[in-house]
Amino acid sequence: MDFVKYIRDPIWGDILLTQAEDRIISTKAFRRLRHIKQMSLAYIEHHGAQHTRYEHSIGCVHVVHHLAQNLLNNVPIEVLRQEKYKELDDKDRILKHLRMAALLHDIGHAPMSHLVEAAFHKFPEMLTSTYKTKAFSELTECQNIALKNPHEYGHESFSVAQIMEDSEIYELLKQNDFQHEAITYLVHGIGVPLPKFKIFKPLISGDLDADRLDYINRDFYYCGIREFVDLQFFSRALRFCDDCSIAIDESKIVDVSSFLYSRFKLSQRVHNATSSRLNEQAFMEIIHRYFREMNEERRLRKLVELHTTMTDNDLIFELNERKDEKNRYIVQDSQSALFFSAADLIDGRATKTLTQVVSLTYDSLHPIERFFLDYISRNKETLPGLRTYLIDHAGMPEYFLVDIVSIKPSSMTLPVIKRNEKRSLFDRYYMPHAIYAASITALEIRFFVFSDIPHDMIASKIMKREHNLRTQECDPNFLKKNEYAALSSKDKATVRISLAVKDSVISTAIMQLDKIESIKDYPFELIILFAMYALNLHARSPEKLKHHGSLWFESDRRICVFMQDILCSVGKIDTDNRQSFNEDTYYKVCEQLGLWGVVDHVHKPVPANFETSFEHGPPGYVFAQRVDRVINQWGNALVEYLGNNSPKIKTMIKQVVDVVDEKQDNVLNDLKELASLAIDDYSEEKSAKKWEICNNIISKGGCLLKLT
Repeated sequence: MDFVKYIRDPIWGDILLTQAEDRIISTKAFRRLRHIKQMSLAYIEHHGAQHTRYEHSIGCVHVVHHLAQNLLNNVPIEVLRQEKYKELDDKDRILKHLRMAALLHDIGHAPMSHLVEAAFHKFPEMLTSTYKTKAFSELTECQNIALKNPHEYGHESFSVAQIMEDSEIYELLKQNDFQHEAITYLVHGIGVPLPKFKIFKPLISGDLDADRLDYINRDFYYCGIREFVDLQFFSRALRFCDDCSIAIDESKIVDVSSFLYSRFKLSQRVHNATSSRLNEQAFMEIIHRYFREMNEERRLRKLVELHTTMTDNDLIFELNERKDEKNRYIVQDSQSALFFSAADLIDGRATKTLTQVVSLTYDSLHPIERFFLDYISRNKETLPGLRTYLIDHAGMPEYFLVDIVSIKPSSMTLPVIKRNEKRSLFDRYYMPHAIYAASITALEIRFFVFSDIPHDMIASKIMKREHNLRTQECDPNFLKKNEYAALSSKDKATVRISLAVKDSVISTAIMQLDKIESIKDYPFELIILFAMYALNLHARSPEKLKHHGSLWFESDRRICVFMQDILCSVGKIDTDNRQSFNEDTYYKVCEQLGLWGVVDHVHKPVPANFETSFEHGPPGYVFAQRVDRVINQWGNALVEYLGNNSPKIKTMIKQVVDVVDEKQDNVLNDLKELASLAIDDYSEEKSAKKWEICNNIISKGGCLLKLT
């Protein structure tokens, strides 16, 4: 490759650019990124965090070059012999496209980092209300694709639109012999490029991609935190498998784990810091009010402008130029009138008028509350409903901010390769699994009010609605009357507010689930929990198995096949696409259920692949995530609670129960025989009989149970 320019970068040193890349960064669309901060309002807390999308995009070019070059220098001979991959020898052309995709991956980003996108995810009706307007019919083809589904709306789709429809960028790519579809596929999976480009997609938009590697190091640096993921070590952790897929070298697991931990640490220390989140939530409220007052035509056109032409300063200027006070967040009572505007927020003045009243962490919630809070955190459109419920039913003051903090765990889809055997990064290794679990348990809800509103005043309003509070007798965190009486008035108020928030979270989530018309639209976790509940009912039923002893669902691999059948039966997955819910997905679903506290599990070492083991030495044992599982009392209570509070959900539960009963009835005699063997003394003959019965149950499509 011929380089014509270098840029001195504080993270990576000298970054070399080709002539085509140099011309791209000089375009109007790319120069806009100079004026879009990478971390929006994080600079209020971390004063150095003033870096922009511009230098981040250029940094990604450097990172992806190193990652791809290491892979291309170590392509297995078996791969090169395949006809469709023979062009992997053309390293310069592959690197050229990967570098350009990395450079343009954020070209469609809106101002203020992700706050505009978050506002529209929180209030999707602001987008859906524009679908019947004339302005929507006038959108370009790529813009239409980017906006037609509010749940998939994001800057990635607008990046594709800019690559394909910005005349300056399109012509430059064409003049320099770039395949446009290869770049759009690498950026967002749109297009049908040559096979040699497809295999490199994980480096641009994957779990361990150049984007994350650059922003982790860059954000840490500018936030003044001494943490660094070593690019050289990390690039050596990636390698090709014989089937030409990218995998992780098992001997370098520590470097991948370091990367995953650094991402988690950045989220906890910076992105989810109380002051950072408070500033962002307040700014989102202003953005919402700003867009809500527009008519649908203007709102849609403004949204397109945000992703194509506007900068941070343009958005803030428009918010501050409003002649009325409607874009300000106002609270008035008999004593004071407090407000903050966009100008107050960017100067860090606004949040000084707000105080945190309640913070409910994962540990302070019982398993049922964890499920409902997690559901709301993953379905942002439920947040306005939570706010409405807090005001109308719990008696909260009208002016407050509620923030649900969560960390989206890494998907860990890249396999680990050892002796040409692929293993799951999530299933077989302690450190990545621990980081995944830590991300799930980082769940928290925070409640803020203006500083001039005392706790007692909020609590007095809640007391008028006391009949709406559901006290959980099984909740270990619930205070007894004598303990409550000993608290100070402020602590008593905090307890009442906490109960009101918990009650509102549960009620809001149930109301949202009640709106779902088909069980196929339920999350995997809920359908799997219903199936486990049904299996437990069937085993305990006097008319069925009549088992009173210990009960476990035996072996994740075996039950995964059974759960695939259930999901196909209720229409959640297609019969022809069963692998959309594979073993790795099942492990993660069960891990989620286990961390909520509604499913128990047993850790066991399991034999490694015997053929592989004998080939390279004696058979050994490997760590496996979970082997046997069972729904516990909390899980049963959650399913019954959902059914008792919503006739529609009760119908959905019965639908799953009927499917499970049908399958288990088909193997009922086998299960009864298995139960009789379980309580007898061990013998080799009975062990052989047991395995014969187990194979019969599996072959007939039943769920294998461990009965003792």
